[in-house]
Amino acid sequence: MAQTDLRIDGARCAGCMRAIAEALGSLPGVSKTEIGESPARIRVEHDERTAARATLITAIEQEGYAAVPL
Repeated sequence: MAQTDLRIDGARCAGCMRAIAEALGSLPGVSKTEIGESPARIRVEHDERTAARATLITAIEQEGYAAVPL
């Protein structure tokens, strides 16, 4: 399992982050999402073979936000 920390640009509230966490959690290969203490950060535990970092970022972009690996 890999762990990826991402900064989310454009997410302004807890509801935005929950929507992102749900979108990521529905991806095959994602085992856990954790919203950080800072409202614009999320940690994702995932299998890189089925949910590569680029896949995570694409899923976030499809929700209308930008993601930057930390």
